[in-house]
Amino acid sequence: MFVISDVHGDVSKIYKLLEKKPLHEKYVILLGDIGYGFPEFDVERLNWLFQSMPTVSFYVVQGNHDNADAMMCNFPNVRMITTHTGAKVYYINSKAILLVPGALSYDKNMRVPNVSWWQNEQMTDEQLSDVIELGPQVDLIISHDAPLQQYFMFFPETKTSLTNRALDMVLFSLIRENKNIIWVHGHLHYTYLERKNGVTLCGIGEDGYLILE
Repeated sequence: MFVISDVHGDVSKIYKLLEKKPLHEKYVILLGDIGYGFPEFDVERLNWLFQSMPTVSFYVVQGNHDNADAMMCNFPNVRMITTHTGAKVYYINSKAILLVPGALSYDKNMRVPNVSWWQNEQMTDEQLSDVIELGPQVDLIISHDAPLQQYFMFFPETKTSLTNRALDMVLFSLIRENKNIIWVHGHLHYTYLERKNGVTLCGIGEDGYLILE
């Protein structure tokens, strides 16, 4: 799996990062803050990319800087995971992978509603409850947002959100069970690797990528 995170509307960065993708890799995950919904976002150019790579399966995960209403695509090789669909489990390379959309925009007071910020940026309480239930049942978690513990590493005075509190509950349950699992996230714009009991947490920085076996 080839994971790209937080390009913030610059489709050319997706093209450039995909040049680093191994030729054999058939799965690409765009891990949120892609730019859907922003007036300047070149969705036609991104759709052309999807069409030009029909043998690659794309999983497009909504971030807080994406409008779920704008994330529509009918190509058979593209799957959209948004706050409308809720988190989804997919089976890729014989692994059960939980893809989790959404996050809180801490800068939303500086943004324009329905132009650069959207109310649908986080999942509902019911959808987040599903994430808490599903988390311990899968082999790999890939989420746009991070568990609350990881925020405190970089932003000790952070304001908590529904999403990162729910993800924190998942993390605690995995640590309690000492489950051997990898968890990849974006959103914080920091690249790091940390291990908590059996849980390996990987942060992908802005315009970053990660190759997962």
